[in-house]
Amino acid sequence: MEGGLMKGRAPFFLEIHPLLELYQELDSKIEKVKKETGLDCIKGCGECCSIAAERIEVSVIEWIPLSLRLWETGEAELYLKKMERIDPQGPCVFYRKNPSKEEGECCSVYPWRPLICRAFGFSAIENKYGQPIPVLCSVLKKLRPEIVKEVDSRIQRGLEIPIHSHYAKRVALIYPEYGKRHYSINEALKRAIEWVGFYLELIQHERKGLEKMDSYDRAA
Repeated sequence: MEGGLMKGRAPFFLEIHPLLELYQELDSKIEKVKKETGLDCIKGCGECCSIAAERIEVSVIEWIPLSLRLWETGEAELYLKKMERIDPQGPCVFYRKNPSKEEGECCSVYPWRPLICRAFGFSAIENKYGQPIPVLCSVLKKLRPEIVKEVDSRIQRGLEIPIHSHYAKRVALIYPEYGKRHYSINEALKRAIEWVGFYLELIQHERKGLEKMDSYDRAA
């Protein structure tokens, strides 16, 4: 289709696939670590999600997949209104304090969660020699110290654990304009929803304009 916006589509529509592929790669590596070490979240915990949202920082691009979904399901404006009333000292807007068995996770959008939420407790930093140092959940360290020892042991024997900074750099480079700067998790979501909504509206207007031009051409 001809036309400036539609010809190039919206940038995030093109760039979203590399992000989803990166998430899939990370999830796969984390699943391998879980399987080989027994490392996993304490069921029903949610400690990492319950802290103030302003202490969790993510980039706008990380929320684009979910934002597209929210506009598709008609929930986008509902969440924008929720974030107008939300306490900045409160948790992420998607946090569920006491999930039911059916709900399962403390995160109500678990499959769509950003990078830091995927990697937290299952990734590592590098020391000055480039060696991975696992950064595990404090709750798990207290309740399951044997798992911590097993993770350290398996890494020393060659188990690959994701390095968080490596994935963060790759996310930032997917679409630098919206991938390098970080905001609180709720603010980043708000910006992502607004950005997606703005672009969808532009696309709709251009599509209508092209349809009018086509009708004029046929009438001529």
